[in-house]
Amino acid sequence: MKRIFLLVALLVSAHSSWALTLSEAAENLLYFEYAKQSSVHCERRGTPSHQTLAAWEKKNHGLYRRSIETIRSEAKRRGASPAEQDMIVSESINIQQTHAQENIAKKGVPCAKFEAWLDGFSTLLKL
Repeated sequence: MKRIFLLVALLVSAHSSWALTLSEAAENLLYFEYAKQSSVHCERRGTPSHQTLAAWEKKNHGLYRRSIETIRSEAKRRGASPAEQDMIVSESINIQQTHAQENIAKKGVPCAKFEAWLDGFSTLLKL
């Protein structure tokens, strides 16, 4: 278990030196989680955003899968079993979800401009 948490920490904080690098994959997951949590935030405040989010996620689904597979592949390369790979991906997403929630709690989201907000994330995603 300790090995898994060390590997997750390495994967999430990896330097930008590999194909779709681990760092870029983790950063992409952060943007996807930020988008999801932003939608939840806006919905709670009465601004419809789920349809906009769904369209954005559909448009960027391939990159989301590629980011997850980058993390999974690196975990496999480092000797993680399939179950450990699943756990590493899950923990990576959870870490990014926590970062997004904390940032939204501090800074909020411009819900009235949610679509433009998501478009801004599109420009930050690493290909």
